Amino acid sequence: MERSHFLETRRTNTIPLKWFLGLEGLLCGGFVVLNLLGMEKLAIALVLAPLQLFIWALIVGNGLGVLCYFAALVPIGGAAFLPPSYQQFAFYPVVLLLLGLCYVAPWARCQVNFRTLSRIEKIPIVTLGMVIILSFINAYNKGWRGPTLLPTTVLMLELLLIGYLCAKMELDESEITKVLRIIIFSTVISTLGVFALAWSRGVGSDFGSKSVLTPFGWLNLNAWGCIAAVAGIMALVFVLQGKSFLDRVILGVVIFILLAMLVLTKSRGAWLGFGLALLYVLIVSRSFKLILVLAVVLFVLSFWELARQLVFTRFSETTLFDPSLAGRFLLWHYAWKIGKINWLLGVGMENFRFVKHLYRFPGSTAMGLPFNAHNIYLELFADLGFFGAMAFLALLAVALVRSYATKFDDSLPYDVRTVGIALSAGIITFMVHGLVDAFTYNPGALSLLIILVGLSLAFGRLKEKYRTVSAAERSAR
Repeated sequence: MERSHFLETRRTNTIPLKWFLGLEGLLCGGFVVLNLLGMEKLAIALVLAPLQLFIWALIVGNGLGVLCYFAALVPIGGAAFLPPSYQQFAFYPVVLLLLGLCYVAPWARCQVNFRTLSRIEKIPIVTLGMVIILSFINAYNKGWRGPTLLPTTVLMLELLLIGYLCAKMELDESEITKVLRIIIFSTVISTLGVFALAWSRGVGSDFGSKSVLTPFGWLNLNAWGCIAAVAGIMALVFVLQGKSFLDRVILGVVIFILLAMLVLTKSRGAWLGFGLALLYVLIVSRSFKLILVLAVVLFVLSFWELARQLVFTRFSETTLFDPSLAGRFLLWHYAWKIGKINWLLGVGMENFRFVKHLYRFPGSTAMGLPFNAHNIYLELFADLGFFGAMAFLALLAVALVRSYATKFDDSLPYDVRTVGIALSAGIITFMVHGLVDAFTYNPGALSLLIILVGLSLAFGRLKEKYRTVSAAERSAR
């Protein structure tokens, strides 16, 4: 089916993907190399978000450029290659400022249209934002002032606003594809950087534990496993959209790198998320090509002795007597208990780890402080109460419905269906991983989820436009 004419309302100065990826690859690759050489300050100069964002906004003349750069830096921040304070007080505010400028100021030459969200899309976003603010005020007044309360509250509000503006942008399937491919590309660059850091100290020194030391802190491998799983499943979906043999070969290499990192993280939650998302993709696409690509990648991975050992070890540890599982049961019990007691407003964002000791959580505060609820839904129930947790669930559900597409929907072009499958598969990976981990402590994971939600809401409008055109064409025959 040909593209509708009203989807071509503003296509001046669109950003060339290869040019963007080439420049960002040079910058991000140089950033990783300089970090490995111990030149952290010089490395930061390569990815100074405010400067580069303004440059891209001027060059591209399109709000899509800001969104692309945000997508490029999200995995880098998620890999702990950027200082947390820099991300929160420089990167995210400037992204928000530029997207907001595109929204409120026609003279900004952003060449992007914004559309009104439906009520069912607005209500979860607004409710979640209000509950986060009220929960912070409530926790502060009660003296529950944990070290992560203020930073995570500010971060969540920034990301909600960015996601809201992203959802309102009018994007076509090629533009959404660009953003998703940039995320995949940046995740691969960051993955190579994480592996290089660990390799420089001996792989076993970092991957033998659940964290990797980076220039700006410790990277939790559960969170990074989730990011790698999301990028991996989206790359696998884009094999369906590959325009050439070379494109499919490149995607195959990308999938190999991401699955290798997924194995090294030893994150069973990320493995489970990827596995169920893969099952979903196979059901809605019915593609033998995907099975073939995945089989080749797994076959090659099977020759890696370390990967085999890690997989066998983790599976053998997964029993009812697994200390990790027992610890999760204890954390889930206290998250549920605290959520029930503070059901209206919760105890504040990312504050469960601090407050749980006030409810006689066993062990010392110092020993237990690093542990959150290890379940995103119970974590938000404890942190934000019933209404906050339900608003989060509703937002994910709406995004999943908006992005849902199958191979057999003839009202949508093939590329549009592929984009929808990639978006929904990424969200499913997050949702499943969230059953055994709460990734609110990792800005990159949260940002990636918000981008996928915002793009899914934008994709929903695109999908309805195509279906309207298809229905009109059928009635005209």
